[in-house]
Amino acid sequence: MDNYPEISNIRKSIKSHYPVSDESIGLLCLYHNRAGFEYVETIEPTLAYSIPISILNELYETNIEIANWGRVIHQECLLSLQCIRIDNLTMTAKERYEALLITFPDICQRVNLGYIASFLGISISTLNRIRAGK
Repeated sequence: MDNYPEISNIRKSIKSHYPVSDESIGLLCLYHNRAGFEYVETIEPTLAYSIPISILNELYETNIEIANWGRVIHQECLLSLQCIRIDNLTMTAKERYEALLITFPDICQRVNLGYIASFLGISISTLNRIRAGK
């Protein structure tokens, strides 16, 4: 948190991404080799791997296959975040919820509704109204 003083007082948990099976995630803080403000929380049993950034950078410099793999992963992460941002700017809350259900049909059975509301950028009461068809 010390590296991000402008957000150091934020205590609210905001859900920003729901990776699916076999998907990797990237955190912005890895580019600057310092602590970030994000953390990963799993909602199901998960096998996670980590590698120190110094070793990853060495692999990127010495192995073209790994460098290309890293580039593709980061392109996919960027595209995913860009799509979420565009959807948040152009779609209504109901449209975002419906799109989420198309992408993750069983998400309401697997994820706390408060997390879904946070991800959609709406309150839980708004999500409940949308789900009730009001």
